Amino acid sequence: MKRWQTLRPTGRVDADAGVRGFTVGTREQEAALFREQLAAFRSLLTVLMVMASTCDELEILRIATTAIPSVGGCRVEGIYLDGDWCSVGSVDRPTVAECLEAQLASLDDSGGALTVGQAGWAWAYPLTGVKQVAGHLLVSSDREPESHRQFLLGVLAQQAGVALVNARLHASERASITGERKIADQLRSANLALEQALAELARSSAAVQHSMDIHDRLTAVASAGQGQDGIARCLYELTGLAVMIEDPHGNLTAWAGPGRPEPYPKPSPARRAQTLRRAVDARSPVRDRDRLIAVPQPGREILGVIALIDPHRSAGDSERIALEHAHRAQLGARAFASVRRDRVAAAARSRRRFAGWNRSG
Repeated sequence: MKRWQTLRPTGRVDADAGVRGFTVGTREQEAALFREQLAAFRSLLTVLMVMASTCDELEILRIATTAIPSVGGCRVEGIYLDGDWCSVGSVDRPTVAECLEAQLASLDDSGGALTVGQAGWAWAYPLTGVKQVAGHLLVSSDREPESHRQFLLGVLAQQAGVALVNARLHASERASITGERKIADQLRSANLALEQALAELARSSAAVQHSMDIHDRLTAVASAGQGQDGIARCLYELTGLAVMIEDPHGNLTAWAGPGRPEPYPKPSPARRAQTLRRAVDARSPVRDRDRLIAVPQPGREILGVIALIDPHRSAGDSERIALEHAHRAQLGARAFASVRRDRVAAAARSRRRFAGWNRSG
Protein backbone atom coordinates (compact mmCIF):
# COMPACT_ATOMS: atom_id res chain seq x y z
CA MET A 1 0.00 0.00 0.00
CA LYS A 2 2.75 2.38 0.81
CA ARG A 3 4.52 1.54 -2.36
CA TRP A 4 1.37 2.15 -4.44
CA GLN A 5 0.85 5.43 -2.70
CA THR A 6 4.37 6.32 -3.53
CA LEU A 7 4.00 5.49 -7.23
CA ARG A 8 0.59 7.04 -7.69
CA PRO A 9 1.61 10.61 -7.20
CA THR A 10 4.55 10.04 -9.40
CA GLY A 11 2.34 8.75 -12.18
CA ARG A 12 -0.10 11.60 -11.70
CA VAL A 13 2.65 14.17 -11.81
CA ASP A 14 4.01 12.69 -15.05
CA ALA A 15 0.56 12.78 -16.67
CA ASP A 16 -0.07 16.37 -15.64
CA ALA A 17 3.32 17.38 -16.93
CA GLY A 18 2.54 15.82 -20.33
CA VAL A 19 -0.75 17.70 -20.59
CA ARG A 20 0.88 20.93 -19.55
CA GLY A 21 3.69 20.36 -22.12
CA PHE A 22 1.17 19.81 -24.93
CA THR A 23 -0.79 22.95 -23.98
CA VAL A 24 2.32 25.09 -23.80
CA GLY A 25 3.53 23.77 -27.15
CA THR A 26 0.19 24.55 -28.83
CA ARG A 27 0.11 28.04 -27.42
CA GLU A 28 3.66 28.72 -28.61
CA GLN A 29 2.77 27.51 -32.09
CA GLU A 30 -0.33 29.66 -32.14
CA ALA A 31 1.67 32.66 -30.95
CA ALA A 32 4.32 32.06 -33.62
CA LEU A 33 1.61 31.70 -36.26
CA PHE A 34 -0.03 34.90 -35.04
CA ARG A 35 3.26 36.75 -35.17
CA GLU A 36 3.84 35.46 -38.69
CA GLN A 37 0.37 36.54 -39.77
CA LEU A 38 0.81 39.94 -38.12
CA ALA A 39 4.16 40.46 -39.83
CA ALA A 40 2.66 39.50 -43.19
CA PHE A 41 -0.27 41.83 -42.61
CA ARG A 42 2.02 44.70 -41.64
CA SER A 43 4.13 44.03 -44.72
CA LEU A 44 1.00 44.04 -46.88
CA LEU A 45 -0.23 47.26 -45.27
CA THR A 46 3.06 48.98 -46.10
CA VAL A 47 2.88 47.71 -49.66
CA LEU A 48 -0.69 48.94 -50.05
CA MET A 49 0.21 52.41 -48.73
CA VAL A 50 3.11 52.72 -51.17
CA MET A 51 0.99 51.36 -54.01
CA ALA A 52 -1.83 53.81 -53.32
CA SER A 53 0.55 56.76 -53.44
CA THR A 54 1.65 56.23 -57.06
CA CYS A 55 -0.21 56.96 -60.28
CA ASP A 56 2.06 54.96 -62.55
CA GLU A 57 0.52 51.67 -63.70
CA LEU A 58 3.79 49.85 -64.23
CA GLU A 59 5.07 50.99 -60.85
CA ILE A 60 1.88 49.68 -59.18
CA LEU A 61 2.34 46.29 -60.83
CA ARG A 62 6.04 46.25 -59.95
CA ILE A 63 5.24 46.92 -56.29
CA ALA A 64 2.56 44.20 -56.25
CA THR A 65 4.70 41.54 -57.93
CA THR A 66 7.68 42.35 -55.72
CA ALA A 67 5.56 41.87 -52.58
CA ILE A 68 4.02 38.53 -53.55
CA PRO A 69 6.90 36.27 -52.34
CA SER A 70 6.92 37.87 -48.87
CA VAL A 71 3.16 38.28 -48.53
CA GLY A 72 1.99 35.01 -50.02
CA GLY A 73 5.09 32.85 -50.23
CA CYS A 74 4.43 32.40 -53.96
CA ARG A 75 6.00 33.20 -57.27
CA VAL A 76 4.45 35.30 -60.03
CA GLU A 77 3.56 33.46 -63.22
CA GLY A 78 2.28 36.48 -65.13
CA ILE A 79 0.11 39.58 -65.26
CA TYR A 80 -2.77 39.52 -67.72
CA LEU A 81 -4.16 43.02 -68.11
CA ASP A 82 -6.57 44.46 -70.66
CA GLY A 83 -6.34 41.37 -72.86
CA ASP A 84 -2.55 41.22 -73.00
CA TRP A 85 0.45 40.14 -70.95
CA CYS A 86 2.42 42.80 -69.11
CA SER A 87 6.17 42.85 -68.74
CA VAL A 88 7.12 44.23 -65.34
CA GLY A 89 10.61 43.71 -63.93
CA SER A 90 11.43 40.03 -64.12
CA VAL A 91 7.82 39.12 -64.89
CA ASP A 92 7.26 38.58 -68.61
CA ARG A 93 4.90 36.77 -70.94
CA PRO A 94 4.54 33.14 -69.74
CA THR A 95 5.82 30.38 -71.98
CA VAL A 96 2.39 28.73 -71.78
CA ALA A 97 0.52 31.97 -72.37
CA GLU A 98 -2.08 30.49 -74.74
CA CYS A 99 -2.94 27.72 -72.29
CA LEU A 100 -3.29 30.21 -69.44
CA GLU A 101 -5.45 32.52 -71.57
CA ALA A 102 -7.83 29.64 -72.26
CA GLN A 103 -8.07 28.89 -68.53
CA LEU A 104 -8.64 32.54 -67.67
CA ALA A 105 -11.48 32.71 -70.19
CA SER A 106 -13.33 30.03 -68.27
CA LEU A 107 -13.09 31.83 -64.91
CA ASP A 108 -15.63 34.20 -63.44
CA ASP A 109 -14.92 37.58 -61.84
CA SER A 110 -13.70 35.99 -58.62
CA GLY A 111 -10.78 34.22 -60.30
CA GLY A 112 -9.91 30.63 -59.55
CA ALA A 113 -7.49 27.74 -59.70
CA LEU A 114 -5.12 27.21 -62.60
CA THR A 115 -2.93 24.44 -63.91
CA VAL A 116 0.63 25.68 -64.40
CA GLY A 117 3.26 23.10 -65.31
CA GLN A 118 4.54 21.12 -62.29
CA ALA A 119 3.32 23.65 -59.71
CA GLY A 120 1.41 22.06 -56.85
CA TRP A 121 -0.87 25.06 -56.62
CA ALA A 122 -1.69 28.00 -58.91
CA TRP A 123 -4.31 30.70 -58.74
CA ALA A 124 -5.58 33.65 -60.78
CA TYR A 125 -6.42 36.60 -58.56
CA PRO A 126 -8.61 39.23 -60.25
CA LEU A 127 -7.31 42.78 -60.52
CA THR A 128 -10.71 44.22 -59.75
CA GLY A 129 -11.58 47.77 -60.76
CA VAL A 130 -14.62 49.78 -59.75
CA LYS A 131 -17.09 47.90 -61.93
CA GLN A 132 -15.20 45.18 -63.76
CA VAL A 133 -12.14 43.00 -63.73
CA ALA A 134 -9.26 44.72 -65.51
CA GLY A 135 -7.09 41.62 -65.49
CA HIS A 136 -5.57 38.85 -63.37
CA LEU A 137 -2.51 38.34 -61.26
CA LEU A 138 -1.29 34.76 -61.73
CA VAL A 139 0.70 33.11 -58.92
CA SER A 140 1.90 29.60 -58.17
CA SER A 141 3.61 27.60 -55.46
CA ASP A 142 4.95 24.11 -54.88
CA ARG A 143 2.22 23.59 -52.30
CA GLU A 144 -0.95 25.36 -51.40
CA PRO A 145 -0.24 28.40 -49.15
CA GLU A 146 -1.88 28.79 -45.77
CA SER A 147 -5.35 30.28 -45.78
CA HIS A 148 -4.22 33.57 -44.30
CA ARG A 149 -1.61 33.94 -47.05
CA GLN A 150 -4.23 33.27 -49.71
CA PHE A 151 -6.41 35.92 -48.10
CA LEU A 152 -3.56 38.43 -48.17
CA LEU A 153 -2.84 37.60 -51.82
CA GLY A 154 -6.48 38.30 -52.64
CA VAL A 155 -6.36 41.62 -50.81
CA LEU A 156 -3.13 42.55 -52.57
CA ALA A 157 -4.59 41.79 -56.01
CA GLN A 158 -7.82 43.63 -55.22
CA GLN A 159 -6.03 46.77 -54.01
CA ALA A 160 -3.66 46.63 -56.98
CA GLY A 161 -6.74 46.67 -59.23
CA VAL A 162 -8.15 49.66 -57.35
CA ALA A 163 -4.80 51.45 -57.61
CA LEU A 164 -4.73 50.78 -61.35
CA VAL A 165 -8.20 52.26 -61.74
CA ASN A 166 -7.17 55.33 -59.73
CA ALA A 167 -4.03 55.70 -61.80
CA ARG A 168 -6.07 55.59 -65.00
CA LEU A 169 -8.53 58.13 -63.62
CA HIS A 170 -5.64 60.43 -62.73
CA ALA A 171 -4.14 59.94 -66.18
CA SER A 172 -7.51 60.68 -67.77
CA GLU A 173 -7.90 63.79 -65.65
CA ARG A 174 -4.38 64.91 -66.51
CA ALA A 175 -5.04 64.28 -70.19
CA SER A 176 -8.31 66.19 -69.92
CA ILE A 177 -6.62 69.08 -68.13
CA THR A 178 -3.78 69.00 -70.64
CA GLY A 179 -6.29 68.96 -73.48
CA GLU A 180 -8.23 71.84 -71.96
CA ARG A 181 -5.01 73.77 -71.43
CA LYS A 182 -3.99 73.05 -75.01
CA ILE A 183 -7.36 74.27 -76.26
CA ALA A 184 -7.09 77.33 -74.02
CA ASP A 185 -3.58 77.99 -75.34
CA GLN A 186 -4.81 77.58 -78.90
CA LEU A 187 -7.68 79.97 -78.21
CA ARG A 188 -5.30 82.48 -76.66
CA SER A 189 -2.97 82.12 -79.63
CA ALA A 190 -5.89 82.53 -82.03
CA ASN A 191 -7.16 85.57 -80.15
CA LEU A 192 -3.67 87.05 -80.08
CA ALA A 193 -3.25 86.39 -83.80
CA LEU A 194 -6.66 87.96 -84.43
CA GLU A 195 -5.79 90.98 -82.32
CA GLN A 196 -2.49 91.33 -84.16
CA ALA A 197 -4.26 90.96 -87.50
CA LEU A 198 -6.83 93.58 -86.51
CA ALA A 199 -4.08 95.88 -85.27
CA GLU A 200 -2.15 95.36 -88.50
CA LEU A 201 -5.34 95.97 -90.48
CA ALA A 202 -5.93 99.16 -88.52
CA ARG A 203 -2.35 100.26 -89.15
CA SER A 204 -2.66 99.39 -92.84
CA SER A 205 -5.97 101.21 -93.06
CA ALA A 206 -4.49 104.24 -91.35
CA ALA A 207 -1.46 104.09 -93.66
CA VAL A 208 -3.70 103.85 -96.73
CA GLN A 209 -5.82 106.73 -95.50
CA HIS A 210 -2.69 108.76 -94.75
CA SER A 211 -1.34 107.99 -98.23
CA MET A 212 -4.64 109.01 -99.79
CA ASP A 213 -4.65 112.25 -97.82
CA ILE A 214 -1.11 113.01 -99.01
CA HIS A 215 -2.08 112.18 -102.57
CA ASP A 216 -5.16 114.40 -102.41
CA ARG A 217 -3.23 117.37 -101.05
CA LEU A 218 -0.42 117.12 -103.58
CA THR A 219 -2.85 116.49 -106.45
CA ALA A 220 -4.80 119.58 -105.43
CA VAL A 221 -1.59 121.61 -105.45
CA ALA A 222 -0.59 120.28 -108.87
CA SER A 223 -4.04 120.77 -110.41
CA ALA A 224 -4.23 124.31 -109.00
CA GLY A 225 -1.18 125.22 -111.05
CA GLN A 226 0.99 126.08 -108.05
CA GLY A 227 3.92 124.48 -109.79
CA GLN A 228 7.11 123.23 -108.21
CA ASP A 229 7.05 125.88 -105.47
CA GLY A 230 3.62 124.70 -104.38
CA ILE A 231 4.69 121.02 -104.43
CA ALA A 232 7.83 121.77 -102.40
CA ARG A 233 5.89 123.83 -99.87
CA CYS A 234 3.19 121.13 -99.48
CA LEU A 235 5.78 118.36 -99.08
CA TYR A 236 7.58 120.42 -96.41
CA GLU A 237 4.30 120.86 -94.52
CA LEU A 238 3.62 117.12 -94.70
CA THR A 239 7.06 115.92 -93.56
CA GLY A 240 8.60 118.77 -91.58
CA LEU A 241 11.80 118.29 -93.58
CA ALA A 242 13.23 120.88 -95.95
CA VAL A 243 12.49 120.15 -99.60
CA MET A 244 14.48 120.98 -102.72
CA ILE A 245 13.63 120.46 -106.41
CA GLU A 246 16.26 120.48 -109.13
CA ASP A 247 16.02 120.51 -112.90
CA PRO A 248 17.70 117.75 -114.98
CA HIS A 249 21.01 119.65 -114.85
CA GLY A 250 21.15 120.05 -111.07
CA ASN A 251 19.97 123.66 -110.90
CA LEU A 252 17.74 124.53 -107.95
CA THR A 253 14.20 125.34 -109.12
CA ALA A 254 12.30 125.26 -105.79
CA TRP A 255 13.05 125.15 -102.07
CA ALA A 256 10.78 124.95 -99.01
CA GLY A 257 11.84 124.96 -95.38
CA PRO A 258 14.90 126.22 -93.53
CA GLY A 259 18.58 125.86 -94.40
CA ARG A 260 18.62 126.88 -98.04
CA PRO A 261 22.28 127.03 -99.02
CA GLU A 262 23.66 130.16 -100.65
CA PRO A 263 25.06 129.66 -103.15
CA TYR A 264 23.42 126.37 -104.09
CA PRO A 265 26.10 123.68 -104.66
CA LYS A 266 26.18 121.51 -107.74
CA PRO A 267 27.82 118.04 -107.76
CA SER A 268 30.11 116.89 -110.50
CA PRO A 269 28.34 115.69 -113.66
CA ALA A 270 29.74 112.15 -113.19
CA ARG A 271 28.53 111.86 -109.60
CA ARG A 272 25.12 113.33 -110.50
CA ALA A 273 24.71 110.89 -113.38
CA GLN A 274 25.56 107.98 -111.07
CA THR A 275 23.05 109.18 -108.45
CA LEU A 276 20.29 109.63 -111.03
CA ARG A 277 20.93 106.17 -112.52
CA ARG A 278 20.76 104.59 -109.07
CA ALA A 279 17.47 106.36 -108.29
CA VAL A 280 15.96 105.46 -111.66
CA ASP A 281 16.93 101.80 -111.27
CA ALA A 282 15.45 101.69 -107.74
CA ARG A 283 12.13 103.21 -108.89
CA SER A 284 11.67 104.44 -105.33
CA PRO A 285 13.31 107.02 -103.06
CA VAL A 286 17.00 106.36 -102.39
CA ARG A 287 19.42 107.99 -99.98
CA ASP A 288 22.12 110.30 -101.28
CA ARG A 289 24.22 111.39 -98.30
CA ASP A 290 22.02 113.75 -96.27
CA ARG A 291 19.17 113.67 -98.79
CA LEU A 292 16.36 111.26 -99.64
CA ILE A 293 15.74 111.70 -103.36
CA ALA A 294 13.23 110.66 -106.01
CA VAL A 295 13.52 111.15 -109.76
CA PRO A 296 10.39 111.97 -111.77
CA GLN A 297 10.78 110.24 -115.14
CA PRO A 298 7.93 110.08 -117.64
CA GLY A 299 9.22 107.57 -120.18
CA ARG A 300 12.90 108.11 -120.91
CA GLU A 301 13.01 111.80 -119.98
CA ILE A 302 14.27 112.77 -116.50
CA LEU A 303 12.50 115.90 -115.25
CA GLY A 304 14.92 116.47 -112.40
CA VAL A 305 15.24 115.58 -108.74
CA ILE A 306 12.93 116.13 -105.77
CA ALA A 307 14.51 115.50 -102.36
CA LEU A 308 13.97 115.70 -98.60
CA ILE A 309 16.88 117.21 -96.69
CA ASP A 310 17.43 114.64 -93.94
CA PRO A 311 20.87 114.97 -92.30
CA HIS A 312 19.74 113.05 -89.17
CA ARG A 313 18.25 110.19 -91.21
CA SER A 314 14.92 110.54 -89.44
CA ALA A 315 12.76 109.97 -92.51
CA GLY A 316 10.54 106.91 -92.15
CA ASP A 317 7.82 105.21 -94.17
CA SER A 318 5.47 108.19 -93.95
CA GLU A 319 8.10 110.56 -95.33
CA ARG A 320 9.00 108.12 -98.11
CA ILE A 321 5.35 107.82 -99.10
CA ALA A 322 4.98 111.60 -99.16
CA LEU A 323 8.10 111.92 -101.34
CA GLU A 324 6.80 109.30 -103.78
CA HIS A 325 3.47 111.13 -104.07
CA ALA A 326 5.31 114.43 -104.51
CA HIS A 327 7.34 113.12 -107.44
CA ARG A 328 4.13 111.78 -109.02
CA ALA A 329 2.47 115.13 -108.36
CA GLN A 330 5.38 116.77 -110.16
CA LEU A 331 4.62 114.57 -113.15
CA GLY A 332 0.97 115.52 -112.80
CA ALA A 333 1.83 119.20 -112.58
CA ARG A 334 3.75 118.92 -115.83
CA ALA A 335 0.79 117.17 -117.44
CA PHE A 336 -1.60 119.83 -116.12
CA ALA A 337 0.73 122.56 -117.39
CA SER A 338 0.88 120.88 -120.78
CA VAL A 339 -2.88 120.62 -120.93
CA ARG A 340 -3.18 124.25 -119.86
CA ARG A 341 -0.74 125.34 -122.56
CA ASP A 342 -2.67 123.36 -125.13
CA ARG A 343 -5.90 124.98 -124.03
CA VAL A 344 -4.37 128.43 -124.11
CA ALA A 345 -2.99 127.75 -127.60
CA ALA A 346 -6.33 126.42 -128.76
CA ALA A 347 -8.11 129.47 -127.35
CA ALA A 348 -5.67 131.77 -129.13
CA ARG A 349 -6.23 129.96 -132.41
CA SER A 350 -9.97 130.27 -131.96
CA ARG A 351 -9.72 133.97 -131.29
CA ARG A 352 -7.61 134.47 -134.38
CA ARG A 353 -10.08 132.55 -136.51
CA PHE A 354 -12.97 134.52 -135.05
CA ALA A 355 -11.17 137.79 -135.75
CA GLY A 356 -10.51 136.71 -139.34
CA TRP A 357 -14.21 135.94 -139.88
CA ASN A 358 -15.19 139.34 -138.56
CA ARG A 359 -12.82 141.11 -140.90
CA SER A 360 -14.02 139.13 -143.91
CA GLY A 361 -17.60 139.78 -142.94
